Amino acid sequence: MRALHNAGLQIGHTNIGEKCENVDLHSADSTIQAVVYTAVCEVEIVILTSCTKGIIPDMALNLVLASQSPRRRELLGFTAVPFTVQVADIDETPLASEDPVDYVRRLATAKAQAVAVNLDADAVVLGSDTIVVHNDVLLGKPSDAADATRMLTAIRGQTHQVVTAFAFVSHAETLLVSHETANLQIRAFTDAEIDAYIASGDPMDKAGAYAIQNNTFNPVETLNGCFSTVMGLPLCEVTLALRDLGFDPQDNFSLNDALECGCSAYAATS
Repeated sequence: MRALHNAGLQIGHTNIGEKCENVDLHSADSTIQAVVYTAVCEVEIVILTSCTKGIIPDMALNLVLASQSPRRRELLGFTAVPFTVQVADIDETPLASEDPVDYVRRLATAKAQAVAVNLDADAVVLGSDTIVVHNDVLLGKPSDAADATRMLTAIRGQTHQVVTAFAFVSHAETLLVSHETANLQIRAFTDAEIDAYIASGDPMDKAGAYAIQNNTFNPVETLNGCFSTVMGLPLCEVTLALRDLGFDPQDNFSLNDALECGCSAYAATS
């Protein structure tokens, strides 16, 4: 894969308000200005409790990630906020006629609630869920190799949406729910490439049966939205939410930080 060049992208208030642009992930001449971390990529945030700075005054907060996803652990680690992991066990069956966005927001909230209810009041739990939507059909994690083949065959050469939702919950109180959407054009990979990718095992724990950051398979041709949203956590929005909830996240890291862990589809120019 030919590399995208990094032009010093910064996360945090610097780029807030800048617009996502179409990015050709296979263009050697492309330059990322403000694509991965931006606050305006079809994002909706709902604050469910009244707070401007700190949800629990005069109390040290403990962040808990309610996810077993290694990609979410990687992404949340970039904020430099210490956290522990507790996996949520919930029923992820969609409700009858449930809208995809409602579904992913419900699951993110339910994951956080399932963990938070058993923790002390100083614990703030982050739950998240990611779905792939192709032609109004939800594509979850493949059940087996044949299911992965079906999904990858269906989406190749076409566009689809990835929606990631996240929720913060403290004990029994839901503090914030948000989601972000990215639009992707998938390249027209061959049947042989599909077979080799499935044989690697990489698709089996991922919605839609692919990882955008896999620089061997290189599934995505163009991205309109945030890279971290497709990986599983809208990092800019999570960072801003952490600050509003009373944490002190790092907000001056660049895309080069992610190049070492998770965003291997991009290449540094330093």
